[in-house]
Amino acid sequence: MAPADLVGQIFGAWLGATALHGCRFATWAAQNKRVRYGAFFDRITDATAARLTTHFELARDRDEFGLVVFPQMTMARQICHLVEALSASARWTYSLRSDVPGRIGIDLRWRSPGHLECSAMGFGPLGAMPVTRRAPYFAFGMWPGGHDNPFRTRPDEFVGAGDMSHGIPMDAYVKMRDDTRAMVGSRRDVLMARGVITGITFCLAKAYGARLQQNAALR
Repeated sequence: MAPADLVGQIFGAWLGATALHGCRFATWAAQNKRVRYGAFFDRITDATAARLTTHFELARDRDEFGLVVFPQMTMARQICHLVEALSASARWTYSLRSDVPGRIGIDLRWRSPGHLECSAMGFGPLGAMPVTRRAPYFAFGMWPGGHDNPFRTRPDEFVGAGDMSHGIPMDAYVKMRDDTRAMVGSRRDVLMARGVITGITFCLAKAYGARLQQNAALR
């Protein structure tokens, strides 16, 4: 098995296990082959932004949720380097949020061919990450299309994972939504890991905020 395929298989197994993260929709997408996986083992360079853009454009063309995994990353400072490198491209931006208790939040966004801003959902084996996002590898994913969920009546200005297209009947969708809210809430409560989730890609220790703030001011 190729390394990239193995990484996709492992991450797919995590997405497919609702008990780990609480999201029924993530499990549905993984089990129905609606996720386009990409594994990036190479060093982050100026060319990384273009490679990731190609990946998400292909996912958009195939009506899939795009997910990129970085198996070689092990530390928070590498996430800082990644978002800084991506923001050198006009298609990628990030902003910081301080409303996550005790941490700094990073909202990474990609501008789609339709000029919509797609907010990335991040994952990673890091204690500062929301408990429902602590996956086996650092990764981020996004729905690279538009506001394509017919049951989302009040979408955000940006495009999020909840805007993904689907063919789920309304009754089943409502049950999945309610189950997800209950399971995610219980994990935050029981594990005492409350924090802002919507519009946050990565959560890091506050010490990284000054570096990212300075870099964002220079862009």
